Amino acid sequence: MQITGVSQYHLNHEIGESFRPTWIPGYPQTTHEVELFEIETDAGITGIAASPSFAGGIDYENALSYFLLGEDPHNVDGILRKLESVNLIGPRPWHIEHALWDIIGKDAGKPVYELLGAEQREIPVYASTGAVIDADERIASIEERISEGFEAVKLRVTRPEHIDVVREVREAFPDLTLMVDANKGWAVRVMEHEARWTFSEAQRSLGS
Repeated sequence: MQITGVSQYHLNHEIGESFRPTWIPGYPQTTHEVELFEIETDAGITGIAASPSFAGGIDYENALSYFLLGEDPHNVDGILRKLESVNLIGPRPWHIEHALWDIIGKDAGKPVYELLGAEQREIPVYASTGAVIDADERIASIEERISEGFEAVKLRVTRPEHIDVVREVREAFPDLTLMVDANKGWAVRVMEHEARWTFSEAQRSLGS
């Protein structure tokens, strides 16, 4: 099997109100933009992958065509090694691996999880927030998430006073699993002090 075509589509979806993500402060978003990739093969099987759109969209189609055309989509590791140099035009398109596995799964007639080990188990999920809002709004939004079945929520903080929102949320939902993401905002002195933490210990502390 060989890859015969690569297509890229820019999707732009307007959102209802301005969204202010904490990971890019000062740049409110009014649209959600995604790059959708379609990989075609000579066997008539196609694979689909998607990624966030950076800087209004980076055109990967020509570069990916250069690297992928003629390749066997089953050669996942080999293709990913070739894609390491694509960062010359932007972030490396690692999401293309999803399209390759999509093709491999369709070719084998099996879901990808079976090809990756076939262990089927329940995975806990959580509702992630992206913006910092006041406590009353956050509590109302969490009530909606709980009604949808979520038992864990991740909050965002960027300033010391945002910890007050976390405290109020904890008081409102004493049994809810809480996580806190500072989006690379930890002071070095804090992380040096907490260097003894393991990842699981940090999770337990923030979730308690």
